[in-house]
Amino acid sequence: MQVSRAPRCFGTRVMLIASAAAAIMGWAYSVPVYSASGPLAGPPVAGHSAPPFSVPALSGEGQVTLAQFAGHPLVITFFSTDCEACWPDMSLLEKAYGRYRSRGLVIVGVGVQDTVSSLRRMVKSLNVTFPIGNDENGASAARYRLIGIPTTVFVGGDGVVRSVLEGNLDDRTLQKQLTLILPKSASAP
Repeated sequence: MQVSRAPRCFGTRVMLIASAAAAIMGWAYSVPVYSASGPLAGPPVAGHSAPPFSVPALSGEGQVTLAQFAGHPLVITFFSTDCEACWPDMSLLEKAYGRYRSRGLVIVGVGVQDTVSSLRRMVKSLNVTFPIGNDENGASAARYRLIGIPTTVFVGGDGVVRSVLEGNLDDRTLQKQLTLILPKSASAP
């Protein structure tokens, strides 16, 4: 007597394995990472509170932290002096800071894996006046689980992330994102 077997479907098996792998990766990505001092921040996600961060201030005076800007609409930009695309973004953000600072907007730059001297040269060259922090070893960028730089995070005055943009900004995109975080009377150019 001959037993017939159903043909194996390689495609189904591959799909099942891929689905299982994706589920495991999704779970692993959502599990908090812990350090000796507790859970580390996760990636910034629109609709959720902005993850805390703390980096030494480029000015040499203390730390630049999320908490010190509570209650203000906030733009956090992660950049590097080696990133050619970051330079025009910093200039664009400086212009927005000058325009909306009196209305409560705070912009914070976080230099990732940079030296103090390189950051100071960039800040001086571009006449950047907003606060800059130095994430020299990349620890805050790693805690934020950044995929690349520049990455810009837009946070409302309530501390909730409105959007996260990876890559370059342009004036139109920046203005659109600012309308999401600035009080209605402050969003008009």
